[in-house]
Amino acid sequence: MPKKASFTAFSSHGILPHPLFARVEGCTLTTKDKVRQCIYPAIAARYGKPVTDKTKLGNGGLGLDDITIRTDLYATTVIAVHNAGCKLRSFSPDDIAQCKTAGDITDGIWADLSAA
Repeated sequence: MPKKASFTAFSSHGILPHPLFARVEGCTLTTKDKVRQCIYPAIAARYGKPVTDKTKLGNGGLGLDDITIRTDLYATTVIAVHNAGCKLRSFSPDDIAQCKTAGDITDGIWADLSAA
């Protein structure tokens, strides 16, 4: 099991633990299914709705607008991935804006994490 360590953030008052991040040594998202198991609960908790591969991000699903997808949803997924000990290399707000479903997000994150 990976060791957990606290992640610190700098502020004008010194170094403080950041409440949203917990650094885990070693990426645990080694399969696409693990990516799904990581991000879907985070998205569901944030927006209060169950999430599956086919859950639409906009109307008829989570009901998110483009700005919310590029900012809040992106941050939610980045934090979930970070908490799993992984770092996204190139998956960006522009990439998540192209996603129509939660499954598309899984595909994009997995492509980023598994890129050679």
